Amino acid sequence: MVKNPTGRPVKYTPERMKQLESWVRGNYLRSVTIADVLRAFPWARRRALNMHNFNPVDITLRERLKQSIKYVRKGKEYSWVARKLKFWGEYHYARKFKERYGMTPKQYVNKYSKKR
Repeated sequence: MVKNPTGRPVKYTPERMKQLESWVRGNYLRSVTIADVLRAFPWARRRALNMHNFNPVDITLRERLKQSIKYVRKGKEYSWVARKLKFWGEYHYARKFKERYGMTPKQYVNKYSKKR
């Protein structure tokens, strides 16, 4: 069991892991690292986070992609979405989107847009 700075054991309960993930998702526009998480949650330990496969980079990427869907459904240009959500560029955004959802943002919008 991992111990916190006071020497007491820290239990990584599902609630604590949800708390960590929620904080990371709330900071999705920043490049959140394990070091940021450790600063924000003094009870957290790097080894324990690694044991739980806690990866803030993946969490922020998932959240940014989820947010991007809202923008592309509203008809925002992909270059604007990429800049707004801190991707390196439109190509990087489209590539990450396709890795996550198996289709480009345009294909996603065409597939899931409401037909009138």
